[in-house]
Amino acid sequence: MSVLDGGGDPAAGRMLVVTDPPRHTDLRGILARHFSPRALRSLEPAIAGTVDMLLDDVIGRGECDFVSQVAEKLPVKVICELLGVPQQDQDWMIERTTTAFAGGSATEPLQARIAYGEIMLYYSRLARDRRSEPREDLISVLAAARIEGRELTAAELALNCVNLVIGGNETTRYAAASAVLAFALHPEQFRLVQDGTASVSEAVDEVLRWATPAQHVMRTVRDETLLGDSCLRPGDAVTVWLAAANRDPEVFPDPARFDVTRSAKRNLTFGTGVHTCLGIHLALLELRILIARLAHRVDRIALAGSGRWLESNFLSGLTGLPVVLEPRVA
Repeated sequence: MSVLDGGGDPAAGRMLVVTDPPRHTDLRGILARHFSPRALRSLEPAIAGTVDMLLDDVIGRGECDFVSQVAEKLPVKVICELLGVPQQDQDWMIERTTTAFAGGSATEPLQARIAYGEIMLYYSRLARDRRSEPREDLISVLAAARIEGRELTAAELALNCVNLVIGGNETTRYAAASAVLAFALHPEQFRLVQDGTASVSEAVDEVLRWATPAQHVMRTVRDETLLGDSCLRPGDAVTVWLAAANRDPEVFPDPARFDVTRSAKRNLTFGTGVHTCLGIHLALLELRILIARLAHRVDRIALAGSGRWLESNFLSGLTGLPVVLEPRVA
């Protein structure tokens, strides 16, 4: 039974993204300070090092798959470091996360459920270890948290770790791949970033608007509301299409055009209100560093084949992108 059938979400009230205030406020408050721009500033050198390490394997080495070799590895590595996943487990976590959440093939639903269960079990065990031996990581923060006078259950701990992995992975992964696709299709826009005509921040905002990895969000009406000519009643399901909002011509003139010089800060890619993506500043930081390093190290991005797109009406993103990254000569 689906949420729309009235079955509800089994993670509701336990996982941050599907929990309402006041519990949402308490849970978000515990994590928010660790995702503030100030708190994340110390991660910049480590993220830059990870980006350069990944780019070392693909720049000037002929054809590569930017998704599997760079885009899907970067965000999972970063969130693993924040959560406290040991280095020796991170490649396994990248593979399991990709299987659990990437979507696509006919056999994937079963494989995805198995991978999801393994991830949940892994974080439950890691949280148990942190309760006995806390460290300076987010799992220890969650393990020590008390909401409404009690500790989080093992399931709540695991669900919120998964929430952070999903939130820290999908938007950044798909936006990173879309940035490379956009720069390959529009090399003049890449030049504008390379020569400083457009700032890296402007480029990131435009990539997020143009790509819109999360296509829509659903909300349930609590109070009778008049929206245009429609009367929305309590219990009605309302879907907000973020992709359509990000291409609203009244806000973004000529919205289908990829233009890194436009002001695209008003994009709704990360949502808005109390459920604005918790990891917005982390995603922006990763994307800014990635695009800055690409602009500095790559002369030209050339497509080496057709990209493969995710089969989903919820997420929009590439699952494969063959490209050649030609090195920039100093």
